[in-house]
Amino acid sequence: MRVLIAERTELVLEGLKVVLQRLEGRVAVTACDAFADALEAAKKATFDLVLLDRDLPDMDGIAGVAVFRAYFPAVRLLVLADEVRRAEVLAAMKHGASGFLPKDLSAESFLNAVRLVLSGESYVPAGLLSAERLGGPRSGPEGAAVAAFETLTEREADVLEQLLGGLTNKEIGRVLHIQEITVKLHLRGVYRKLGVKNRAQAVARTLSAGWRR
Repeated sequence: MRVLIAERTELVLEGLKVVLQRLEGRVAVTACDAFADALEAAKKATFDLVLLDRDLPDMDGIAGVAVFRAYFPAVRLLVLADEVRRAEVLAAMKHGASGFLPKDLSAESFLNAVRLVLSGESYVPAGLLSAERLGGPRSGPEGAAVAAFETLTEREADVLEQLLGGLTNKEIGRVLHIQEITVKLHLRGVYRKLGVKNRAQAVARTLSAGWRR
């Protein structure tokens, strides 16, 4: 597996390299400390995963996610940040990020996030959903958003709640004591009612609306 890490802090970079070696199989890491260098590296090789520091000196914050996606629309991209802000989480997911991770995540949580993203799903840690971590109080959902969330069945709401915690379909099934295929059926209902197409969009819509049980 090939991983590209664009990280400005050497200590964080070295820590990420060490943790990534705990993944199954051989992991080859290409590292840089600038956005321009990350773009050039991605043009020269195909990567399974990109870890992008939000605060790279030559990157315009979350706008850099949109730029990177414009060049490489299929790459799995995780945004790393020292400080997490609600608006930036929403923007990153809307621009196509596969996840948004605070740099103080434990090694195990980081690896779980990477595994989830590599499986084709999105990841937002449950801790990011709190008002404190997201930089302010939640605003209640309004208008059409209220109607959409109110149409969720009790089980669909259960599944959505677990989805926000970054769980895979299999893990959601284990927590709720239902089959994985049943989880998928409930997710289809959630996507349809919220007017979204996938997990990342469901997370972004839910965060934007401020919905919680």
